[in-house]
Amino acid sequence: MSMVQYGLWSNCTNSCDFCLLMDREYKTVAKRLNMIAAVRENIKEIDWKGQFSDGISLLGGELYYTESEEVKKAFLELIEDIINAIIIPNKKAVYSTVTNGIYDSAVLLEPTLDLFKKYELLDQVNLNFSWDLKYRFHTEESLQSMIKNTNLVYNKYGIVPLVQTCLTQYLIDAHLNGTFNLFDYQKANFPHTELSLLYPHKINTGKELPDFFFTRESLFRFIKYLKEINQNEIVQRLIQSVTNSAQFKYTGLWNRDTLYYKNKTKKELHQQPTLENKQILTECGHSQLYRCYADSDKCMLCDLLKVL
Repeated sequence: MSMVQYGLWSNCTNSCDFCLLMDREYKTVAKRLNMIAAVRENIKEIDWKGQFSDGISLLGGELYYTESEEVKKAFLELIEDIINAIIIPNKKAVYSTVTNGIYDSAVLLEPTLDLFKKYELLDQVNLNFSWDLKYRFHTEESLQSMIKNTNLVYNKYGIVPLVQTCLTQYLIDAHLNGTFNLFDYQKANFPHTELSLLYPHKINTGKELPDFFFTRESLFRFIKYLKEINQNEIVQRLIQSVTNSAQFKYTGLWNRDTLYYKNKTKKELHQQPTLENKQILTECGHSQLYRCYADSDKCMLCDLLKVL
C-alpha cells in the first residue's frame, strides 16, 4: 500500500542552507487558501481504502505557522476533512506531517493536534520534527524552540515524534572523530523521540556546502560504527526512509499550474497521485534520487541493501 503526500506551499522563514524547495515563491494568503481548497477537493478523488490506505502526508515549507486567521481556519477545516474522510474510516491510515518546530506551537501545531485528540485519534498521527547539526538552525533561540516543542507534544499529547535529519558528511565526521554523538544528544535534549536519518537531497539554495554530501567510503564506515554501538534500528530506519521516498509516498496535486489561483481547472483538481517526479530510474532499478554521493555515481540504496 502507499501514502499520498501534498506539498501545500513553500512559505518558511527559517532559510535552511540546504533547502530542497524548487518553488521558492512566498505564497500570499489568497494562494494558500486556494491550495487548501484544492486539496480538500482532491482528497475526494483518492482511493483511501485501497491503494492509499496508509494515509496522507502534508508538507510545507512550514505549515504550522501563519500570520493569517483565515489560513488557520481553512487549514483546520482541511484537517477535519482528513480526519473524517481518511483517518476515521481506516484505523491503519495515518496523518503524517513535518515541522521545523521553531515557531510558537500554540499558533497551529497544537490546534491541529487538539482536533485529533478530540476524536481520540492521536495514535494515528505521525509527527516529524526536522533537526540538523550545522545547517538548519541559525540562532540558539530557534534550536531551543524546536527542542521545547518536541517535548511539548510528548508531555501534552503522548506523541513520540520522529526527529529526522539529513545524513551529511559533517554529521558522519563528527561521530567518527568523536566530537559529537547524536544518541547522547537525543537523551539530553529530546529523550521522548525516535531518530531517523534521511538521504541528502539536491540543494536548491545556490549555496556551496562542501561537507553536506558524504563520500561512499564514509557511509560504509558510519554504518559499521552504528552497528558496533548497537544502533541497528536506525540503520533499518534509514533504509526504510530511502526506499519509501521514491515508491511509497505518491505526490498529490503534482500538476499545479492554476491550483494557487481561484479559477482552477477540473483536470488539475481531479488528478490522481503520481510518482512521476520521483521515479526516474537508473540501470539498477532505483530512483536517480539515490545517486547522492559526493564522490561516486553509485546507488546509495543498493549499497544500503548490501549491508543488511
